[in-house]
Amino acid sequence: MLICQTAQKMNKTDKPEQFWSGFSAGMFAGGLLLYAFATKQGRTTVKKLLKQSEDVDGNIEKIIFALQKISKNKKNIKK
Repeated sequence: MLICQTAQKMNKTDKPEQFWSGFSAGMFAGGLLLYAFATKQGRTTVKKLLKQSEDVDGNIEKIIFALQKISKNKKNIKK
């Protein structure tokens, strides 16, 4: 009984615009995934993006290490 009442309330509040916006977003995301993994050019693009993200990760580690070194030097100077 409660499930039927909840379903009836949901049907009254749902709008067709919400369906079409969700449908469009799903189609767009599916198209991107299809391009990224089904085409040769898409796979090379994904590989390039992954390589760039690895480079950023390495650079962030270097920056954090440098900042830690600088903060240690400032603490030594204050003493």
